[in-house]
Amino acid sequence: MKFFEKYLRNNDSNGSTLISVLVVTTILSLFLVTLQPIMFNYAQGSINENNMKQADFSARSANDAIVSKIIAKDGALIAGINSIANDGSSLTLNNFTFTKSGMGNIEAKILRMASDKFSVVTRATVNGEQRTITREITKTTTPGNPVGTPLNSYYFYTINFTSGGGFVTTNNIPVVVASSLNLNGGLVDILGDLYIMPSGDTFRGNSILNVGGNLYIGDGAFDISGSAKLYLKGTEYTKSNSAITRNVSTTNIKYCPDIYTTTTALTNTYNATPSWVRSTGEPYVNNMTFQGGTYYTMTGTRTITNIMSQLSSTVTPANPVYIILKSGARLTLTNAIDPPIGGVANDPRIVFILEGTAYVYLENQTSAVVYGTISTRLYVNNASNGTSTLYGQVKVGRMYHDTTNPIILDYKAATSAGTDSWIVGMYTSSSY
Repeated sequence: MKFFEKYLRNNDSNGSTLISVLVVTTILSLFLVTLQPIMFNYAQGSINENNMKQADFSARSANDAIVSKIIAKDGALIAGINSIANDGSSLTLNNFTFTKSGMGNIEAKILRMASDKFSVVTRATVNGEQRTITREITKTTTPGNPVGTPLNSYYFYTINFTSGGGFVTTNNIPVVVASSLNLNGGLVDILGDLYIMPSGDTFRGNSILNVGGNLYIGDGAFDISGSAKLYLKGTEYTKSNSAITRNVSTTNIKYCPDIYTTTTALTNTYNATPSWVRSTGEPYVNNMTFQGGTYYTMTGTRTITNIMSQLSSTVTPANPVYIILKSGARLTLTNAIDPPIGGVANDPRIVFILEGTAYVYLENQTSAVVYGTISTRLYVNNASNGTSTLYGQVKVGRMYHDTTNPIILDYKAATSAGTDSWIVGMYTSSSY
């Protein structure tokens, strides 16, 4: 009996232990089943985070590589940037890859925000995780230096528009009048200084003379007659103020603080003949090809339909062709020479040297240099809207055009290539 009781006690104990083991095992199994997705999610999150960090690193590295090439003025990349014509347009950089593995897939583009401001955008994808990095870059340009000896002013022996017309300058280049200034209903609007060489010249006619800079006169006095009006640095002067000078008391209505006396040194500066002016050259033959840096002579009356087709590749703004019109010659160009492209004016590649009584007829939108003596003439054909524009440089006896609207004179001279530099902004996150 005692043995039986002992057996029962041992059996109960083993059964309890077995049940406890089963309960613990069940609990552990349930815990492991619950913990497994948590551990998996944690591990997957860690992998995703690493992929995101790698994508961020790859996007920044790609951005750095592109910006570094831009700063180093990589020829192909700069040419691509310059080809982006409009704000909001972009240049896609295809086949951008890293030699190091694990950097993911890279997409890159350069977005034009303004003519001088761009955005480098790079997106990296690493195992499905994406990161986009953007940096703004701003271009600053230091202008080049003049090439050769450009004319230092718009120079006319006589300004005489008797049926309206006139001209407007768009640059601070001085205007020089060597003989007389006579307008009748026209407009002369000069952004810079005006030099009138004769002493005490008179501004005649029913017209407007607007000078943004100073007025230089032979004896420092200027007469206004008729209904003409002078606006000098924004102040109006009429016949009732005439003559105006700075050599009187400030309480006198004739006083003008912006009139100066032309000195001999100034006169010599503007009357100087450029070193490139010559009188001899190769005689012109119809349809011949012009070579850069070469002088050609023309006589008689000629018409050239498309002179640009006769320019060789050697003709550049820094190496122009020189055409000498001998006295009595008449040359008519029926197409504009080097007109603006995409709204950007071209530097002149042709220099006309007029002698004696030579005349040259140029089309609206032409870019050229015209240099002549006291009796030479420059004619500018009017545009369809009546307002003509002439780019380049002018020194002639007189300038004419066949419209009552003023000619727009936009000074252009050949310069060496400017220097571009780039200012790089901070990294920012964005969408691609």
